[in-house]
Order: sequence, then C-alpha cells, then structure tokens
Amino acid sequence: MVSGGVNKCMKYALFVFNLVFVIVGIVMVWLGISSLNGFDRYIQLVETHSFAAPPKLFIAIGVIMFLIAFLGCCGAWMENHAMIMAYSVLVGLVLVLQLGVGIAAFLLQDDVEQLAEKGLNSTLVNYYNKTFPNVEDIQRSWNLVQSELHCCGVSNYTDWKASYNADLKTEALVPTSCCVGGAVENCTLTINKDNIDTIDVTGIIYTEGCLNKAIDQLAITRLGVVAIALGVVQLLGVICACLLARSIRFSYETV
Repeated sequence: MVSGGVNKCMKYALFVFNLVFVIVGIVMVWLGISSLNGFDRYIQLVETHSFAAPPKLFIAIGVIMFLIAFLGCCGAWMENHAMIMAYSVLVGLVLVLQLGVGIAAFLLQDDVEQLAEKGLNSTLVNYYNKTFPNVEDIQRSWNLVQSELHCCGVSNYTDWKASYNADLKTEALVPTSCCVGGAVENCTLTINKDNIDTIDVTGIIYTEGCLNKAIDQLAITRLGVVAIALGVVQLLGVICACLLARSIRFSYETV
C-alpha cells in the first residue's frame, strides 16, 4: 500500500531526526554549561547577572529536547497521530524559544561588552583597596582570569597604573598573575606608575588585555549562532513529523 510505504519512510526519517535532536540537546547543554562556567569565573569582575540568562536557557532547552525526542520516537514507533502532532507542536515551540535566545544573544553582545568593560575597570582600580567590598574575591577572580587567559589589565597591562596603590610603594603595581607562565614571583617588582608605559616587559608579563578574551570565554555570540543554526535542523524535523502525521491519518481514513 502506498500510504504504508510513505509511513515507513517518514517513520525512519523521524527516528533519524530524533537522534539528531538528542545530539542537539547534548550540544546545547554542553555549550550552556561551558558558557556558565566562564561566567562564574568572572562574576566578581563584571558585577552583573544579566547575561547569564542565555546560557541557562540553552541548558533548559537542551534538556527539553531530550524529552521531546523520546516522545517523537514513541509516536513514530506506535504510529500515533496525536503523539506525533504533540511532538510537532512542542518542537515548534522550542524552535521559537531557541530563536528568541539566539536573537537575544546577538542583541546582548553590545551590553555584554559595555558591562564587562565597566566592571573590569572598576574592580581593577580597587584591586588593592582593602576597604572595597569583596576585594579578596575580586583579587582571586582577577588572578584567575589573568593567569588562565594569559592577559593583563583590561585593554592592556598599562591599565594597572590606575590601580588604588599606583602611588604607593608597599606592593607591586602589577599583580604577579600577569607574569608569563606564572613562574617568576617578583617579575612585576620593577614596574611602577612612572615607567609602566616605557619599560620593556616583553616575555616578562602578559601584555594583551583581558576584556576581549573574557568576552570570548562567555561565548554569548556563539550561543546565538548555534541556536539559529540548530533551528534549521529542528524546522526540518517539524516538517518531517507533520508529513508522517498526515500520512498516518490518511492511512486510517483509507482503511
């Protein structure tokens, strides 16, 4: 019977799409967690939770995709019209939400850069200020960022001349976390406010700023690209499910 042949073809196609959806779910959860891990490292520096929303939504959507894929497999296996239609509607809703997350990620990019730059500058200035709130957490975050991302300062290492102790001689101006490889503990002792713009620090401290590297670690833009790209795959899955549901209904009507 022709309709039965179509059902079989669509059924297998839907199984394949559900396998893809499982992979999509894994990718989304992984990307969301990776982005959140980057965010958690820098939370004391950027001073805002506003752009943690897209990664959290990505994780939620990824988990939901697992559940929807299970529903789709059951519906295809049982050739149940109602289950497949429910599957189509749910995937469609997730698709709309996902595209919203993708668009929001792109729209947030400028805000992320501005908020990150503002937060980094504020915390850098107060890095040595013992009376500044949560200064120990800020110091740990700055040291982690600079040592892990191989960077120093916001735009570059000379930003440290604006720090709280720039005119004091009691501590090094530039933190040792800026030392290349972290091997030389006193590598920053010869750097002070007067010579930081002229002294040759090549191979001694990291010279590139942390702003762009930190933003890159947050992966907000990448989330947007992935969300929209995966949306195309999900749209094909919805079309496949609708065709299968139509074929099943037609086969019932012709019996």
